[in-house]
Amino acid sequence: MTDFPFPWTDLAARDSAPTEGLLQAAQALWGQALRFDPSDPLWPDRDRVVVSQPGLMDRLRDMTGDVDAGLDMSRAPPGQAIGTAVGLALAEARLSARFGRSLVDHRTWVLCDGADLETGVALEAAALAGMLGLARLCVIAGVAQSDTSGADRFAASGWSVRRVSCEVPGPDGQMDREAVRNAVVAAIAATVRARRPMLIICTQAAGIGSGRPTTDDAAVPAWAAVAARGRTARRGWQRRAFRHRLRAEFTRWQNGAAPPLWEVDWARAWRTNVGSGTPASPLAAAGHALDQIAQLRPELTCLTLAPPDHDPQYTALAIACGTRDHGMAALLNGLGLHGALLPFGVISAVSIDRLRPALRLAAVMRQQVVHLLCDEGAALQGADMIWLPVEQLASLRAMPNVFLFRPCDPVETRAAFTSALARTDGPSVIVLDGRPDTRRPDTEAAPHGGTLPLGIGPEQGAYVRSGPNVARDVTLIASGHEVAVAEALRRRLAGHGIEACVVSLPCWKQFARTDATYREAVLGTAPRIGLERASGFGWERWLGTEGLFLGAEAIANGCDDALLARVRAHLAAITTA
Repeated sequence: MTDFPFPWTDLAARDSAPTEGLLQAAQALWGQALRFDPSDPLWPDRDRVVVSQPGLMDRLRDMTGDVDAGLDMSRAPPGQAIGTAVGLALAEARLSARFGRSLVDHRTWVLCDGADLETGVALEAAALAGMLGLARLCVIAGVAQSDTSGADRFAASGWSVRRVSCEVPGPDGQMDREAVRNAVVAAIAATVRARRPMLIICTQAAGIGSGRPTTDDAAVPAWAAVAARGRTARRGWQRRAFRHRLRAEFTRWQNGAAPPLWEVDWARAWRTNVGSGTPASPLAAAGHALDQIAQLRPELTCLTLAPPDHDPQYTALAIACGTRDHGMAALLNGLGLHGALLPFGVISAVSIDRLRPALRLAAVMRQQVVHLLCDEGAALQGADMIWLPVEQLASLRAMPNVFLFRPCDPVETRAAFTSALARTDGPSVIVLDGRPDTRRPDTEAAPHGGTLPLGIGPEQGAYVRSGPNVARDVTLIASGHEVAVAEALRRRLAGHGIEACVVSLPCWKQFARTDATYREAVLGTAPRIGLERASGFGWERWLGTEGLFLGAEAIANGCDDALLARVRAHLAAITTA
């Protein structure tokens, strides 16, 4: 999602009309403080503005006297606007620490109502903003006089809170708009001097300004002065940027480009740290990947909840967010929306439901955000199997514009990271298993079965991992740790004279984008059996009419006698049919 051609991003959660006080506050912001040049709406150092109400968007368009010629608006659950704005402010802080205030010196503004302040995601994001000291963030909220509990919670999270009364009546008995704007201007001036994030509450009682919110007739001509101020600021910034010693790196970050020889350097680092030595789990390999990417591409910004104790790379790289799942996911959207950074998030797989609203919003906004899910649930056994999130993989795969990767070993983990970094039009989710890679030496030497052309592998979304590529009796399709179960099943079937081919399927949507000839070559014409400790929803797409899906209960004990007997019985039934 972009904020072109206006400086705000509409993450609308409701269709309610804005209060008169909030509209006057917006007019004061545009007239006195906002840095924005309409002639260059994507100027990197412009102020960011998030608006949570479509009704307010309409009134602001009236104020500017302009026509919406391409504003990309996306609706979001209440509170996501504040969470996204905190991510925008965090991006500004990270970039200014890297390049200095001469290149990065802008603010983030939010226009919302009281309902946004009450949501869990907004409160979690507010706590993170207070913890991180994001002093260049200001939320302006229009609330009822009797409902200011949200402001108290923000104050408890380390925010500076100022209240502006919108109850001053004018000569006509309605709101004295000029008095309200002057009070907001004074509050905004305090924001510039504040060392903490600021919340400006515009309180309004019923009956004061209760009619249709309007702007003054002078608002439209004033927009020209706003544009002139922004144009002057932009030209000054361009002169500073031209002389800046880090101009080339700043431009690369803004363009989202990789550094020269990035792929060569990362391949060399991967071989040094992961490619040699004992087999590692996908989770451990992901820790090495983050460490290497951070060294080669310092624009990486990683947020995490509780870093795995056994993997110090996560702790060293990430900003710890505690248990604030909702807020962290919303912050990642803001980091991606700001631009110039690579947002990564590390979360437990059993917390997927708390990630879902922000992930869905990132998919709609087509933002590059990468979520790493530590899949502890898949390793649970016995009575603990009740916590296994069996339906989550299917639900994430069904979400539009979300790519889900489930690698089975370090090689596929690196391919998943490569694809996620190359994909700039939507979020990616990488599900990581903490169990070690258990590949046998023969499959280690020839992961493709030695029959597919060089370069065909996990980067295609699916590939023949072992077994005969052409003359096969059955195709075993699996992802993640279940690939090891499929490999064991292939060897046991071979003892009964059944030639099985193992296909690893780490990313469905990536595989679906390959040409039909490649898909047919990988899947083959033999009966297909899918293995995954998850729901079978959607697997019929790859298994066909004669396929069999074996889920969490069937493969709970690995490749045991019961699993072997069930597969043999299924193949015998197909043969005699």
